[in-house]
Amino acid sequence: MWFKGLDIINVILLLLLFVRAIKAYPKLPQKIPTHFNLHLEPDAWGSRVMIFFLPTLAGFILSLFMVVLPESEPNLIVPITPENREVQLYMGDLMTKLLLLGILVFKHFLLSITICTEPACRKQFKPYIIICFISVFVVPFVYMVLSYIYR
Repeated sequence: MWFKGLDIINVILLLLLFVRAIKAYPKLPQKIPTHFNLHLEPDAWGSRVMIFFLPTLAGFILSLFMVVLPESEPNLIVPITPENREVQLYMGDLMTKLLLLGILVFKHFLLSITICTEPACRKQFKPYIIICFISVFVVPFVYMVLSYIYR
């Protein structure tokens, strides 16, 4: 299907996440922010090794979405009939791939504000982080609506 390209994009995003973390590691101070409040001000600190937590978590999520979930029978929100099976499976696959894309882009922005030491630098990422965060909730909602329309 055409969205195999989304799998490739997701893997590339994961690799870029690791590359950015490795590239930034030598330049980081000994303590880096590991958690931020809603105003993107750091409220928890950790060692600079924590820069690899986001890429590792993203790798775990990617492997879950690409290896474990396709092997299991999908739990779709509408009853599957022979007439709607193809459409429902297609929409379910597309939703999971778009959801993963949103999560990986969100993690890129989180890594950016972790690397960024200037408060003004962090503020420029706020609209993008909000959009990514909202998309993680909007994509499944749109999927649910479309599933009921095409049942």
